[in-house]
Amino acid sequence: MQDELQHKISHLEKQLEKLLEAYSNAKKMQKKLQEENSLLKNLTEKQNQELNNFQNQDKINNIVKSLDLGAENPEELKLQIETYIHKLDSCIAYLSKQLSQ
Repeated sequence: MQDELQHKISHLEKQLEKLLEAYSNAKKMQKKLQEENSLLKNLTEKQNQELNNFQNQDKINNIVKSLDLGAENPEELKLQIETYIHKLDSCIAYLSKQLSQ
């Protein structure tokens, strides 16, 4: 009878060790997946930002194409482009500040 109980206790101890090992492995896997998830989120954010930059560049190209280059002298056009660039820089700085908060 005592041998039987000792055998059952031993069996339960082995099962407990296996469960603890499985739990430890699951925690390691969870941590690894969380790190991977974080990296993927950062990559997605970076790609979205690059896409937005590309779309903004496309919009700028459309604005430049829409300018009537023959109607203005080069100095006026240069000043107008510099004004646009200054306004864009201000917008970018504002958006960067908002995103960092």
